[in-house]
Amino acid sequence: MFDERELLDRAISDVLAGGTYTYHVVHPVHSELVGGGEAPIRPLIQLWSLSVEEHFYLFGVLLILLIIRFRKTKALVVGFLAAWLLIGIARFTGHVGPRFAWYQRPDALLIGVAIAFLNAHMPRSWSPRVSRIMGHVATAALVIMLGVVFSGTYLAKLVGLYVPFLVPEGGSLHDGLYWGEFGFTIVSGCMAILVLTMIRCRDHWLVPILSYKAFTAVGVRSYGLYLIHVPLGVLLIETVGRKSELLALILYVPLLVLCTEIAHRWVEKPAMKLKTRMSTPGASGTAQRDAAAQQDTAAQQDTAAQQDTIPPAE
Repeated sequence: MFDERELLDRAISDVLAGGTYTYHVVHPVHSELVGGGEAPIRPLIQLWSLSVEEHFYLFGVLLILLIIRFRKTKALVVGFLAAWLLIGIARFTGHVGPRFAWYQRPDALLIGVAIAFLNAHMPRSWSPRVSRIMGHVATAALVIMLGVVFSGTYLAKLVGLYVPFLVPEGGSLHDGLYWGEFGFTIVSGCMAILVLTMIRCRDHWLVPILSYKAFTAVGVRSYGLYLIHVPLGVLLIETVGRKSELLALILYVPLLVLCTEIAHRWVEKPAMKLKTRMSTPGASGTAQRDAAAQQDTAAQQDTAAQQDTIPPAE
């Protein structure tokens, strides 16, 4: 826990770093893996991923445009997949990259773009045989992914399969096997297979499950959850948690649901409607005027055509 001044200083620093999309540079995530110890608590630490994403949009999209301009799409796919593999190997061998870049997972973005390009250049539909094979591959990928995720949870300790993520105080990533060394790479690879297969094989058994209304409702609200879940948790720990951590934990989930729903209904929805109105050509009345003009022109053409077909009076 912090004193009020320290918490305020961290909040201001996080807002400035997040607002300038430099959070992952100013406050690199998982810096605790070098030297060991617990992860630092910051009120807006989740913004590191938004920062990485925005940098990718800037540099990655410019690179993609150049590749498309010179028709080197295959080179881009191979390069991105190679970078994903090399970053995975670097993590597995205990390297964290410049400013802990490998633990901020740019490789997940790279493999996502590579899969998107692969999908665009594949035949419109897979043959029944390929669809069947990829369906089995996707199921295997799901099982592997769930197993890897499970190995990093508390429940895995109960069955002796636990792989720690944090390095002990004074330790090093080279001291043993840690979850981050293999987990991020395997999960992103499995997820890429799942996404590609579900896009191509709409009859895969996982598609209707993920289309279930409860899951789609959470998906629609996922950005609000992303923004709210950390600062709400820090706020509860620094207030209610000073007297009872159990009470703070009990309050967390219902308050998270409530705050997310409020943000979705009264912030996200109005913003999306405003964006739709502003981006729709008809918002300024131009489309309606154009449509009316087209109807008048069509009516005039029909009238002229009818007059041409009327025989002249004798």
